[in-house]
Amino acid sequence: MNGFYWYIFITLIVEIGVILILSNKLKHKLPSMAGMVLSMTYAMTISLIVGIAFGILYQGDLLASTLVSILTGVIAGVLVGIRLGLLSSIEGAMSGLMGGMMGAMLGEMVTVKDASFLLILLLTFSICSLILFLVLSKEDSSNDVIGRWWYIKPLIVVTGIGTYMVFGFNLSQNTGAPQTSQQHQHHTSETAVTKDILVKAENNRYKPSTFTVTVGEEVTLQLDNMDEIEHDLEIKDMPLRKTSSSIHNHNESKASLHLHALAMTKNEVNFTPLEEGEYEFYCTIPGHKEAGMKGKVIVTKK
Repeated sequence: MNGFYWYIFITLIVEIGVILILSNKLKHKLPSMAGMVLSMTYAMTISLIVGIAFGILYQGDLLASTLVSILTGVIAGVLVGIRLGLLSSIEGAMSGLMGGMMGAMLGEMVTVKDASFLLILLLTFSICSLILFLVLSKEDSSNDVIGRWWYIKPLIVVTGIGTYMVFGFNLSQNTGAPQTSQQHQHHTSETAVTKDILVKAENNRYKPSTFTVTVGEEVTLQLDNMDEIEHDLEIKDMPLRKTSSSIHNHNESKASLHLHALAMTKNEVNFTPLEEGEYEFYCTIPGHKEAGMKGKVIVTKK
């Protein structure tokens, strides 16, 4: 897991801590309905963020990412609503369940780049929503005049949070950059030649349905989706070395290679096979494999 996802998860933990402090401090000033609104808002956004993140980290294993996301979302929802009352806690748990499930599915469908944008957008929205604690809490009824400062304070807070988000995102990206460069140099020195494989997804079929690669040879696998529905390509339990961030394994071991392409788009992934053998690939979209979207990759020795 790279620095960007650590940045996301640590920020969420800090946010939940702030929510617990605010809810404990303002619980007597928050009406019951306000507590339910707050718990639903934060539980939904937090669980969506967690779901998208785990959907990307475990892309290709929708069941695992969904279960982890739902569990995390329910826990976050209960923590958010627990100081605001039983109904708020239940509302938070249900919102966390829904958000985790939807986030995992979204993380499975979008690209890593698009997911990063969504995570930053949702995280910014979630943190800025902390202002709702002050807006929804009951103040002294004798002070009903809304002054200019009431509008300026949220703008200052949003500006500060936005600056933090941009700085943190850039820092996490820069932190991961040297490692990516070293990995690229390391693999370039080992495999100077890259083999390009183009697989088209058309009429619920792969063309070609069989291709051959060599042990130790870096491969650029392209999936060109010619259909008006999404497709993907997954190879299970093939020993490989990660040479791009789109493959979700962290060691030189048997792993799943997953490549997703939206309708009428092309996507690619780089990897290096490590052991000879024959491995099945197929589309994980429900019903597509059964309809004939499967094939075979043959790994030969040098």
